[in-house]
Amino acid sequence: MYEKRSTLEVEENIYKEPLYNLSTQNINIMPTSFKLQEESFFTRDDFVLNETFLSRSFSNTQVENSKPYFFALGELVYAHGNHEVDFGFTIYNGYSEHSAEVNQASYSYFGDSCDFKVGKYVATVGVLDYMSSVNMINPTRGEFFDETNINIRRIPLWMSEFTYYPSESIKFKAIVQTFDKKYQDYTSIYLSFILDAYLPNYFKSLSANNTNLNSINEEVFMPVYNESISPTLNKYIQSKYSPGSATDIDKAGFVLVSEYSAESANYGAVWMNRYSEIPLVKVNQDILNIVNAGQNDTDIAQSLENYLNSDSNDLISSVDGYRYNQYSLYYEGTADKFGLRVEGSFRDKLPTVNEFSWLSSLGLGVDYQAQSIYNNLELQWLHLETLQEDMFAGILSTRFDTLTFSNFELLFEHYLLFGYYNSIFEVSTLPSITMKYENVSVVLQYLASKEQRELNSASVLFKVIF
Repeated sequence: MYEKRSTLEVEENIYKEPLYNLSTQNINIMPTSFKLQEESFFTRDDFVLNETFLSRSFSNTQVENSKPYFFALGELVYAHGNHEVDFGFTIYNGYSEHSAEVNQASYSYFGDSCDFKVGKYVATVGVLDYMSSVNMINPTRGEFFDETNINIRRIPLWMSEFTYYPSESIKFKAIVQTFDKKYQDYTSIYLSFILDAYLPNYFKSLSANNTNLNSINEEVFMPVYNESISPTLNKYIQSKYSPGSATDIDKAGFVLVSEYSAESANYGAVWMNRYSEIPLVKVNQDILNIVNAGQNDTDIAQSLENYLNSDSNDLISSVDGYRYNQYSLYYEGTADKFGLRVEGSFRDKLPTVNEFSWLSSLGLGVDYQAQSIYNNLELQWLHLETLQEDMFAGILSTRFDTLTFSNFELLFEHYLLFGYYNSIFEVSTLPSITMKYENVSVVLQYLASKEQRELNSASVLFKVIF
């Protein structure tokens, strides 16, 4: 059954507690310096003020984005009757940028059978916490992926939504979202992965069984590639792509959600029509013909001649945006003492080399409380049809009950991340110890990776909540 509650009754009514009870976050009523009459529209209890301060530093200074950062978020929520206003302001001094800006700013109206919300905020869909292919409306702040506050964990974006409740067990929601160039254009991330991770690993695999080729690859080719070829290609591709702005009506995103809430389970369906987060990069077809000829041990002379004699010798012929549809189903329920969550999605367009492919995914989440230990396992399978490629990924989170000594609390958590793609099995471990005294927490973590050992690093996070 659906029970509509304001933010004053629930810390964040759009946040599903994914891993464990998040009720430990402190919220204080904002002090006022003026007299409030009983009949006043504004009362002291209408306001909630919450302030969070975060600062992290790393031991591995050789890793990109390892510089210490500072993040502060002040949040003020006003709720009265059927109305609610949520405002947050952040100050951020990050790895490569610093800013002071509005984090969230939204207005909500709660009616008898419908709700309305507009502004800059976080909206969530689906049931998986980390490996979700459905919950794509707001991007995640990677450095805060395990943060309990949804306005820190995810980046609020401008949108509006209308929710209709035809009965106590059925909900329909429509979301319209503007295109945000800063946060929805993942071109640089996409290119960084292809140019800085995928291709180097591919080159390495080609010479893996030949000592001489491997030495040439490691000592000659890769230094030149990393220092010259990759940065040049990145800039070249970026120069050919203009993602647009929030004023472009044709780039707005649309999301429709329908959900049925039974006595012990929830069933949902989601349709998304959005503008591409990453573009389709088209490589000169003559170049591809040369590559294909070389892979098939055929004479490349004719293909090379065609390329040299063509009107355009550009390596990249175009970089284009597009719209795509994604259809998803999800389920959340229980099986004996286990919590069970399932998501399945089909996306009709995902860019590959010079063409689109459809992408299908299936995600499974299982959680279980074993005495003093809470376990949450999430698995994700992705299939890219054109390339006939499969990828498997997962995360196992383990959280022990908090140990309390007077006003001092001690908490141990562990994340095990793993994935398998192209015959490579990657596994990373991230244990953490949290020491909390009243409103102040110190979190010690260590990241260790099997395949990317250069990323191994210890970190210290200071967190203060008022």
